[in-house]
Amino acid sequence: MIKLLIKKLINFLKLDDNVETPKIPENYKECPHCEGTGHEDLFYDCEKCNGTGIVRKTYQEYVDSLPPIK
Repeated sequence: MIKLLIKKLINFLKLDDNVETPKIPENYKECPHCEGTGHEDLFYDCEKCNGTGIVRKTYQEYVDSLPPIK
């Protein structure tokens, strides 16, 4: 329990340089509520993305992100 709390604290404060930001899949985007961190605050995960830091794009956002057809 203590290790988990310390790990969350380090990730929240971004003190660990070895933590890489995960690559976001094509049909997802960074969560606008938590700005991709997955944290609501130190002890709670973001409710919009369930702590993952990413949310699914809407259909229109996904279509707009595709390259144009030649």
